[in-house]
Amino acid sequence: MPILLKNTRSTLRRSLANDLTNHLRNDILTGRKKPGDYLRLQELSDEFQVSLSPIRESLSVLSSEGLVEQVGQRGHKVAPLLRDHFIDATRARIALGTLCLRISIEKGGDDWEASVVSSFWKLNKIEQSVWEDGTVAQWEKHHHRFHESLVGGCQSAMLLEFSQISRRVTDRFRRVCIQKTSPDQKVWKEHETIYELTIARRSEEACEALAAHIQRASDRILQEASSMME
Repeated sequence: MPILLKNTRSTLRRSLANDLTNHLRNDILTGRKKPGDYLRLQELSDEFQVSLSPIRESLSVLSSEGLVEQVGQRGHKVAPLLRDHFIDATRARIALGTLCLRISIEKGGDDWEASVVSSFWKLNKIEQSVWEDGTVAQWEKHHHRFHESLVGGCQSAMLLEFSQISRRVTDRFRRVCIQKTSPDQKVWKEHETIYELTIARRSEEACEALAAHIQRASDRILQEASSMME
């Protein structure tokens, strides 16, 4: 087989696996695939109309992220909502998020600052609007982008990857455990405070505000949804 054809097929397989991983990850984070649901290879192959190879790759990635766990020889299932995992992920997110934010404030240039301004403006516009069907999904998207932009100037792919993994875990608990039509206004004010301190390059205060924001969200989830956790 020509080398070019081999490379093309390899690229297509990776792209398919990445798309499938993103789809499955979103299904888990939004609760469409619930804790304890089995993820059987043949059923996933039938559902997504793909071969088993990209499915195995996707499940391997999601296992490394703590969203999927292997069950003996029976396959995989969606990881349970474990209280200890959530507490650990919150601690990791605070430690990594504040570290990345501190470095971003110190080293981030005009492009980073512009991304923070743009992402906050879009998030704030939604938070101040009248909420309708579909607004929650839009808020989730822009809320994610805002937090991504805050740490995006840290110039370390490894730190960003670890930070994103811990945030995905806490996001999963929030989305599954708290089903509300809108965030409370304390969240809106916290976003505004974090934004203003970040743009002002007030590193220590911005990191303290981010840590408090993450911890308060964690405490709220533990209080309101403890019955859903193991």
